[in-house]
Amino acid sequence: IEQIKDINFAFAKDYEFTSTIAKGSFGIVKSAINKKTNQKVAVKIIEKKSTSSTHLNKLKQEVTILKQLQHPNIIQYIIFYH
Repeated sequence: IEQIKDINFAFAKDYEFTSTIAKGSFGIVKSAINKKTNQKVAVKIIEKKSTSSTHLNKLKQEVTILKQLQHPNIIQYIIFYH
C-alpha cells in the first residue's frame, strides 16, 4: 500500500501527496494538496483487492454518511475516486 501503485489518474492529476498521517489494517491515510486550489486534504486509501465485500459495503455506508455531515469537528467529505 505504501507505494500506492494504482492511483486513479484523475486523482493524481488533481492532488499531490505530502505525507502519511496513519496506517491501519485496511489501508493508509495520507495528506495531500489540491494542485489548483492548494487546499489541504486527508486521503483514505483502501486496498480493494484484499478487502472483503462486507468491509467495502461498510466503507460505502461511511461515505454516504460523510456526504451528509457538516460539522466543524468532523472532516468534510469532498470526493470519491475508485
